[in-house]
Amino acid sequence: MRSAKELFFNRVTNEWKYQISTWRVTIDWTVALYFLVPIIIFLIITYIDWLKAPPFWLQQLSFIQLASILFFLIITGNIRVFVEEADMLFLVQQKQWIRQLRKWGIVYSIAINLFGSCLLFIFLYPLLTLSYKMTLFPIISWYILFVVLKILTGVNKQLASIYFSNWKLSLAKWLIYLLTAIYYRISLILLDNTSLFFLMIFILVILLIFFSHHLMALRNTFSKDVAREQSIKLRYVNAIMQTSNNGFRKSRIIQINKKPWIFRRSNRIYTERKAENLLAEACLKSVIRNNTNIYPILQIILICILFALSIPVSLKWIGLVGFAFLLAKVVGNFWEKTGKNEYIRMFSWKAEDCRKAAVKATFLLFTVFFLPISFSLGMTAYSWPGVVLFMVLGEIIGYFAVNIILY
Repeated sequence: MRSAKELFFNRVTNEWKYQISTWRVTIDWTVALYFLVPIIIFLIITYIDWLKAPPFWLQQLSFIQLASILFFLIITGNIRVFVEEADMLFLVQQKQWIRQLRKWGIVYSIAINLFGSCLLFIFLYPLLTLSYKMTLFPIISWYILFVVLKILTGVNKQLASIYFSNWKLSLAKWLIYLLTAIYYRISLILLDNTSLFFLMIFILVILLIFFSHHLMALRNTFSKDVAREQSIKLRYVNAIMQTSNNGFRKSRIIQINKKPWIFRRSNRIYTERKAENLLAEACLKSVIRNNTNIYPILQIILICILFALSIPVSLKWIGLVGFAFLLAKVVGNFWEKTGKNEYIRMFSWKAEDCRKAAVKATFLLFTVFFLPISFSLGMTAYSWPGVVLFMVLGEIIGYFAVNIILY
């Protein structure tokens, strides 16, 4: 490559080819032809009908709930830098090229966010205009706020991953999310006040320019850039590969200075060393020690709590069952990952031991993670008696849900 710009566009092209080839593993071209194309046509026709009247289920979504869902999308923002491990032989000596790659990566991330967010707000347009009675100008203003906040969050997360590690990185990310939530909330309150709202947008743009310039100027961060780039690039690939039956191995992500945040020096959880206990212990530690497992499930819990606080009492009983099966499915996936682990598969395990270990590990994880949800449902429905009732019923439903989903 003769320039950093040429290298960047080559990396972007290879990135899209890689993602498309990954999807082809799961979706055959005949499936796309006979199923996806009719589905797309059906969705277009359905959306045209939505422009006349949004569906009932979408009309039940309150403004606060929609704003909260969009906030969770904002904090998923990331910045691509398109550096690879093999670049250490050349790019570490070309500081200017790394700076240029970061600059073009930010531009690429802005373009992708603009396009993706535009599609999202086009989808929400019937709800915003017909249900919330919003005009075009406030919708565009909200769209601008959403895009700028998402990009700024991605830049700040990139900086945090460079400056911090381990629990300090987790703390820094949660602080970023908290400050973003406060700023997002204040901006939405000022949505009808054009002058103050665009003052908030102007401040965000200034902050984005400042932090982006600071990110491009950083040096000696190659290893952390590679680690974060791999984690972003492979975040969807592993899930897609696991759903296919083509024997692909899970892609490995380079981790720099990563340590478990809990159980760092623990040897045993279960005193009795039976096969089922060993398997259950392996599953529990692999979940709790891995931040990539904890963060998604915490986001699911927060979303469930949000809906638990907003739905009427009559729907909380349905919510209890629905949330229980949802969480049981999530923790069941953790056991599937443990069972497919290369080290675990080196040993021969009895089917009965695997079954007992699966129930023991997943139900324990379910119990811990479901308590905040059942507490929220019970407290908002019937106060403290409801808390006790919903916690007990939640564990009973969860036990049956875990057994149904596992087998």
